[in-house]
Amino acid sequence: MSVMVQDPDRLSLALGIGPQETWIQDHHQRLEHVRETWPSEVVETAPMTYEWSSDRKR
Repeated sequence: MSVMVQDPDRLSLALGIGPQETWIQDHHQRLEHVRETWPSEVVETAPMTYEWSSDRKR
């Protein structure tokens, strides 16, 4: 699996990793926790695709 992080103002990063078998389930649990904690800031931009939008107000 590869992960790409692009922030034009600061840093771009590509990372290749070999995740554990439970990675997907763990990721979904963490994502659900983030969505519960910051429901207005986490925006679903497409099915199963999320973005952080800090300018959204609660």
